Amino acid sequence: MNPSKEIADVMKNFYDRWSAGDSSFIDDLLTSQNDIVVVGTDPDEWWQQGRDTVRKIWSTQFKEMGRVTIKPGRLSAYADGDAGWAVDDPALRMPDGTQASLRFTCVFARESGDWRLVHAHASVGVPNEDVIGQELTT
Repeated sequence: MNPSKEIADVMKNFYDRWSAGDSSFIDDLLTSQNDIVVVGTDPDEWWQQGRDTVRKIWSTQFKEMGRVTIKPGRLSAYADGDAGWAVDDPALRMPDGTQASLRFTCVFARESGDWRLVHAHASVGVPNEDVIGQELTT
């Protein structure tokens, strides 16, 4: 595994285009295959019904949320052959000024020379004691 500027650039482009209101990034980012799984922060956000489902839902959410600004946090990106992945804690700013920090992991596969998203998982950090009722070493 090696650090990957290419994967980091894909992530930054994703954030920049979302922040600029350019939803066409979705088609450019997603794998052309149906084997894609996206898990979001909402309990009902577990999509593995294929590329078209993910594209449709993300496009709809893009419109629903309005102009969201996304800034990278501790972005780390790696590649090994035709597989790549990134982890980050980007900062989101909603149109009304609400801010949130996510935990975001993406997995990519190289398709015809381009990195395409095959899996994404977003979550919100919650203290262990709130989830399991116990404080753990962190």
